[in-house]
Amino acid sequence: MQYLFTKENVTLFLSIASSIGALTSWFFTIYINKKRLIIKPIKSGYHCMFYIQLSLENRSRLPITITNVSLQLDKKLYKSFDNYFCVNEYTHRCGHDILDKKFDYNFRPPITTPALSAFAGFIVFELPKEVFESSPTPRYLLIESTRGKKQRILLPNNLPYNS
Repeated sequence: MQYLFTKENVTLFLSIASSIGALTSWFFTIYINKKRLIIKPIKSGYHCMFYIQLSLENRSRLPITITNVSLQLDKKLYKSFDNYFCVNEYTHRCGHDILDKKFDYNFRPPITTPALSAFAGFIVFELPKEVFESSPTPRYLLIESTRGKKQRILLPNNLPYNS
């Protein structure tokens, strides 16, 4: 037993234990900071232009910037509209008096999502109404960000649609 607790063996044990601890800490840091951007389509509609309401959730501990959003339809790419566009207008009335007016505008890339946050908004595309409604092929949103590879999100056929 005396030969087991020599200075060299204790030093070797401590160096191995610290190496395992450093590797565990490194893997844990990579796991916590990896890209975890969850994007869910909520509804879509057509009001002069085609729009999709999205829910964006950043579960990562680092901010993520969405640099480009495209719609893939019939193997054709439609880029998101680069200017601000009023998607919805809400008017709160009391009798004939207007008490409040609210306007919903679209997002324009780049869209920055802070760490551990979530929000919802609209993405607008310039495409004819007939093209979207008559397309039998699957529709995909292609989302590029500053972290990780391009995300490809399938738009479900039963997505609520307002015309």
